[in-house]
Order: sequence, then structure tokens, then C-alpha cells
Amino acid sequence: MYYSSKTVISQYVSVNSNRTFLFFPPLRYNALAKEDFAMKDEFITRVGVWGQRHYNYLKNHFPTVINVMRMKGTLEQYLKDIDKDAKDMFDKLVKQLAKQEGINEELKSANEIDWIRSMNSIRNRAEEIVLSEVIYN
Repeated sequence: MYYSSKTVISQYVSVNSNRTFLFFPPLRYNALAKEDFAMKDEFITRVGVWGQRHYNYLKNHFPTVINVMRMKGTLEQYLKDIDKDAKDMFDKLVKQLAKQEGINEELKSANEIDWIRSMNSIRNRAEEIVLSEVIYN
């Protein structure tokens, strides 16, 4: 369908008692532009806990690093790698610390409360090590 310029312009021009008014359609900036230009990281829910913690650390302390990775398209894979490395390190540390302190299944069956207390302490220490070495570094 072909519109003449007079037809198109007449939509936005109103003549009233020797005055000419221009009417412009409302911009749909809020509805469309925010969705297009907002940097949403929708994949963050698919990244594990360790990756999310590292993402929050980078977002709060090094936002330019996050933006560069977003533009390159490497942010999601980087966070998944960090998550995997941190999870592996945490599991390995828990096993090593438990072995070092003699926490085993025999203690679990003999004195369950002491075993729980010891394992919670080991997990807390391992978490602090992972946070300082991988997540906040």
C-alpha cells in the first residue's frame, strides 16, 4: 500500500483556529529498548553456586570485566569453568581434611554428633579456602 506524504503527515498535523499543531506518536522506548539494550545475564541460573558467587564478586568489584566478557560472549563458559574448578577443589579439600583428621565411617557409627560437628567444621574451612583462592581472587 502506498501512502502519499500528505496522507502520512496529515496524521500528525492538526489545524485549529489558525494554529497548526504537530502530534507525534508516543515512543515505545520503555517497552522495547530496555529489553533490547539491557544487559541481562539470563544464563546465571544455569551456573552453579560457586560460579554465581564469582559473578557477584566481579559484578560488584570489576564491572568492566563482566561487560567485556559479555561482549565477547565468554562470560557463561568462564563462570561454568570457575564453578567446576571450585566444586572439584572443595570436594578434594573436604576429603583430604577428613582423612588428615581421622574422620571416617567408624567415627560416624560410634559418635554421630562428633562426626557431624567435625564434618561441618571441615566443610566450613574448605569453603573459606575455596572462596579466598578461587572465588575472590
